[in-house]
Amino acid sequence: MLPSRTFRIVLGFFGLILLILMGCRYWEAGQATTAYPPSSDFYKFYLSGERLAKGQSIYWVIPPRIQVGDPCHPDALRESGQPNTLHDGPLRLGGKLPCLAPNLNPPFFMVLIAPLATLDYAQAWWAWSVLSMGCLAFSLWLMSGVLVHNRASRMMLSTTALGLLMAYHPVYINFVLGQVGTLLLLPLTLSWLALRQGKALRAGAWLGLATGLKPFLLIFLLPLLLTRQWRASAAMLVTLLGTAVTGWLWLGSETYVHYQLVASHVTWTTSNWNGSIVGFVDRAFSGQDPAVWPSAKWVAKALGMTLSAAVVWLMCWALRRGVTPAAHATPGHMADQVFMLTLPASVLVSPLGWLYYLPWLLICSVVLWQWSSGQPDGRAWRLAWSAALLATLAPIEMKSVPTPKHPTEWWGIDAMYAYSLLSAFLVMLLLVLRDLRKPMTRPTGSH
Repeated sequence: MLPSRTFRIVLGFFGLILLILMGCRYWEAGQATTAYPPSSDFYKFYLSGERLAKGQSIYWVIPPRIQVGDPCHPDALRESGQPNTLHDGPLRLGGKLPCLAPNLNPPFFMVLIAPLATLDYAQAWWAWSVLSMGCLAFSLWLMSGVLVHNRASRMMLSTTALGLLMAYHPVYINFVLGQVGTLLLLPLTLSWLALRQGKALRAGAWLGLATGLKPFLLIFLLPLLLTRQWRASAAMLVTLLGTAVTGWLWLGSETYVHYQLVASHVTWTTSNWNGSIVGFVDRAFSGQDPAVWPSAKWVAKALGMTLSAAVVWLMCWALRRGVTPAAHATPGHMADQVFMLTLPASVLVSPLGWLYYLPWLLICSVVLWQWSSGQPDGRAWRLAWSAALLATLAPIEMKSVPTPKHPTEWWGIDAMYAYSLLSAFLVMLLLVLRDLRKPMTRPTGSH
């Protein structure tokens, strides 16, 4: 085995070379993305900013696309491209891309986007991308402090991890699409570390901010209440209310009406990049006869909600079993349990649990690595976790929304992200239950 100093030097050098190589790849991808703005989801955010500057609603509704023959039906787009007979309106995008999916982020999200919309698109995209990658890099620096103790080892570990993660497909997709997964990893990491250190108010505030940007993270309130984290729960709710009030005072109540309207018109849960339970079920039902599928949507919705509720119940049941005086004596232990279960569960039960939220599982990886360190069965747990995430390594391309004419392989490759998320949740669930039966000795790391 290499001496520790030599090992650090070699690994740090490897991480630096990998960062340079991946940086070149990301630069080329950024050039291609900015050359054709509609290829990025950030384009939708940018359009919302432009519409806001013109006094228009930041949201728009896609024209009909459910029934065969609808102007924006996936089959029509495959055969004829974007229709050119649809006109602008208060809640219609119109223009060259009338069927472009809308910005689904809440009004508070415009606090981040409005300043960028004043820039040229390419400048705005690169500024957003640098911010997102900076959040990823800082999150890795914070996480590495849990596993190692000195600055040199921490720098080596975080640098190498950043290079490896830039080669990870969900991180790359975050960058290319200009999505929010890597950006929101930072407040989630800060919340986890604060809760570990017993700083409940700070932990709740960071969670409230993250939830204000992605409302499905409201699921975190359940484990906080179940583990009797009253101050963190209150701070989360107050911060979340603050984000809602900010959006309301700035954009008005009508914007929230439009937001609800847009959310109710989502029809693309069947995408193969959606790893949620709802997405898995909808893909199974979407292959039916065109005359049956619209009327059978309520069956898919009921089944998806039932299975999602089962995941939430398992999460709450496991956490409730862990609420003991001994657990309350160690805030870090309870914080780990909350995050290791809630992070995969939140993406699983969200109707749109896209692959670009998978980098959040880095927190679970750090917890599992630390919990299993020095344990007789530690290698088995790490192998199980690696196997659960193995499917997410494959660079699976996004397919058009499936239809009966172009069905999906809902049980096969198109469900890989759902299988991976479910496996990750089950590994975390079993690890928590195992720890309740036979507590693991967790080494403490610097935070």
